[in-house]
Amino acid sequence: AALLAEASLGMGGLPRVGLGLGGGVAVLRPRWRGELVGRYWTPREAAIGPAQDDARVAVAAGTIGAHAGPVWRLGPVELVAMAGVHAGVAVGRGRGVAVTRVSRRPWLAAGLHLALLWPLHPRVALGLRGALEGVVVRPRFELRHGGRRYTVAPVAGALAAAIEIRLGPSAEKKR
Repeated sequence: AALLAEASLGMGGLPRVGLGLGGGVAVLRPRWRGELVGRYWTPREAAIGPAQDDARVAVAAGTIGAHAGPVWRLGPVELVAMAGVHAGVAVGRGRGVAVTRVSRRPWLAAGLHLALLWPLHPRVALGLRGALEGVVVRPRFELRHGGRRYTVAPVAGALAAAIEIRLGPSAEKKR
């Protein structure tokens, strides 16, 4: 097993590019890996309402997900290709609108998750991770009296730097 933490740069899905933090647990086997992860994406703003207004919505998201897939050992590094799903909630907070309101909408995405891990020690690995997901349930935020609306983009991607602490018997003993 392993505990993992990551800092991400998210593109697509929510408005503009933004930061995310995540963590989780992984089950490690010699040829496959499974993960349960949680992520929080910091708020990002988008225009909303009539064009002449300065109304905006700040959208943040929190998700939990599961990934699983094969592991290939390439010299000193491990390459992991996983399929995964994420479910959660997108939270929109109006700014510059007549009545400040918070709106919560469901989020569901599925896609491919890649990881390149470099075990520095049998108990510690550093990694680069990437994700490309299709957003199946796309949250939408709009004003009640009309105007523009913001809908989450149909594709989301992320790049992350990760660290994981490996638990259990030493990886060296398993080889």
